[in-house]
Amino acid sequence: MRNTASAPGVYRPIFSKKSTIAYFAVHDVNYPRNRMIRDHLTSNMNADITVFPVDVRDGFLVNCKKLLRTAIRERRNRYDAVVLAEFSLEFVLFAWLLAKMTRAKLVVDFFVGLFETRSEDLQRTGKYTIRAFVYKALDRVALQLCDAGIIDTRMRADALNRNIGMAKVHFLPVGAPDWARPCAQLDTPRQGSVRILFYGGYSPLQAVDVAVRALALLDIEVSLTLIGDGGSRTQIESLAMDLGVQDSCHFQGRVPEGELRDHICRSDIVLGIFGTSSKAASVIANKVWQGLSCGKVVVTRQSEALDELRGSTKGQLIEVPPSDPRALADAIRELVDANGHHRQFNRTATQLATYVEDRFADVLGGTK
Repeated sequence: MRNTASAPGVYRPIFSKKSTIAYFAVHDVNYPRNRMIRDHLTSNMNADITVFPVDVRDGFLVNCKKLLRTAIRERRNRYDAVVLAEFSLEFVLFAWLLAKMTRAKLVVDFFVGLFETRSEDLQRTGKYTIRAFVYKALDRVALQLCDAGIIDTRMRADALNRNIGMAKVHFLPVGAPDWARPCAQLDTPRQGSVRILFYGGYSPLQAVDVAVRALALLDIEVSLTLIGDGGSRTQIESLAMDLGVQDSCHFQGRVPEGELRDHICRSDIVLGIFGTSSKAASVIANKVWQGLSCGKVVVTRQSEALDELRGSTKGQLIEVPPSDPRALADAIRELVDANGHHRQFNRTATQLATYVEDRFADVLGGTK
């Protein structure tokens, strides 16, 4: 199989028409990643997909037992492919077992690696602990066992392929959901403070403190809305108090996905991620895709991964060095001085959607 990172569209797609697919260990059937893949396979490839979920509230061992029983129960069924969903690399052995027993192709979504996420990004364990070693081993086992892999950016696919000396991992962009469509163009610019939006889970990858510190460096009227819970939210609220910008920061909990567009459209600038981890340096965050597709200016950290988007987002995608509040403050100030924060980029959504559709067709199969 040819490497899609260097030669898109010249290899045989992973799936064939009318495949019977077991979508294995799905944490959330509404999560954009697996939902978009399943929608493409059913609508463009006539695939017959059975979803086998897991519930994180049950715990790892309970889910292991559940998936083992599922693999044994399904062994007499006919599957063309078993797809291990994002967030589920720890269950790769059960997906492999089902694939072996049904003589199916094993496809692994490496969207969230265990070591890079839990040890490097979320820092739930040190990099040199036994648990970190297990995470690395499972990541490696998944790479070795799969017949094909998918991941979100060209940069990450290249890294995994170099890791195993084979070209079997292909990049499949995150893209934006259907609701992320251009906002209405305002006839006149809004008056008052510049409205900046962040939404996410307050993980180290997000580095939300950079946005709050940047706010304290600005000498213009700015309002920062922060949507989300968990992670470092409590510390970020305390930081805003310490820096004296609490009146400019508006914290609120998570909102349903369908409401995010309203918040994006009410903002002038959407913030991406600013972390320093290797994962932060190689991903394109959901909020970046969504902000761009809604036509808003997006400011995020510099990354080689963004090469994929630069041709379609000139003047709309602003990059700053990671973990640099001063650079972020300067970028916001320059946008405001040039009135660039009021621009609405309505062609971007179509360009990005076409790019994603082409990649999905190249990698998964189907018409472009």
